[in-house]
Parts: sequence; structure tokens; C-alpha cells
Amino acid sequence: IYSINAQGELTFISHGVEGILGYVASDFQQNFKKYTAHMPQNMAQIRQRQLQGLHTDPYIVSYLSATQEEVIIEYSDSPVLNAQGKLIAIEGIGRDVTADLKLKEKIYYQANHDQLTGLLNRYAFDRKLQETLASLQCEQSTATLCYIDMDQFKLVNDTCGHQAGDQLLHNIANILAQTLKTSDIIARVGGDEFCMI
Repeated sequence: IYSINAQGELTFISHGVEGILGYVASDFQQNFKKYTAHMPQNMAQIRQRQLQGLHTDPYIVSYLSATQEEVIIEYSDSPVLNAQGKLIAIEGIGRDVTADLKLKEKIYYQANHDQLTGLLNRYAFDRKLQETLASLQCEQSTATLCYIDMDQFKLVNDTCGHQAGDQLLHNIANILAQTLKTSDIIARVGGDEFCMI
């Protein structure tokens, strides 16, 4: 729980900050700018709305904790107005959403990447291909689509086992990824099939 005065200064922070970030409340109140790792790009607009006494959407700020770990806090603010409608404070609640965001990132990654090779999967590649085609039409430029199907891959699995087959796929994926520029796209789109743009 926190409070900011009409001049935008942090006037109160609850002791809950110690459990979340590891800093004593009085220390955080004085030095929060020093502990801030990343602010929203539109923070100036958020502050402007706050100082005008308007409600803002929840926003996130990342901090470096006392143990030097990144902690992401979601803030929900409410303006406090006097009888004349003038802003006297902004009060709100900060909630640690670090674990929630990491879980979302993990789920997103798993939904878009092949578990064995770490490359994009078929569905993510299809989206990237559609985006690339749309971009090429706008820019009047070209790209190359390369489809690679490993012949007789089943023979590797049958004679050496699935673990050897998995290792071969992993090695091939690494070799292919090393040859590409960062703007290029590579994906495993089937058991022994790869696509590159």
C-alpha cells in the first residue's frame, strides 16, 4: 500500500515492501528510484493523468530487489480529491506479479516452440510466414522459403534408438540456426522437417 502526494512524491509505503523487495519501508521510500530497473514507456502520461486526478489503468514497474533479483510490481492507483475536487493524494496497491508473468512467458514459449529443438513450431512458423508475406507485399521485396526433409531419418531411430534420433535433430537444428541471420526464421515443422525463411 502506498501514497503519493499532489507533487508526485512518495509519502507512504507499507511494510509489505520488505516482504516483496527486501527493503525497509523508509529506505525504499527514500531510494525507490535507485532500485527501479524499468518503468513503463508511457510513465509520463500515467503521472500526468494521476496529477490531474484521473484514474489510470494498472501498470507494471520492475525493481531490483535487495537480493539483486528482478521483481515486477503491478500498481493500481486511485486519486484522492478534496471537497473542491482538487487532488490531494494518489493511493494504491502494489502487487508482485513476477511469478504470474514468468508463467505466462513460459506458457507462451511452450505454445510457440518445439520442445526438443527450441525452434519455432509449425503453428508459430505459419504465423511468421503470413506476417512475412504481408510485409513483402508492402515493401515490394523478396524472401526465400527453404523446406528441409531429412531422408531416411526413421532408419536412425530404428537402428540407434529414439534418443540418438532426438540428438541428431537437436544437432541439425543447432547447425541450421547458426547459419542464419537474426532476421531469418527457422522452425521444426514436423518430425524430421525444418523450414527456413
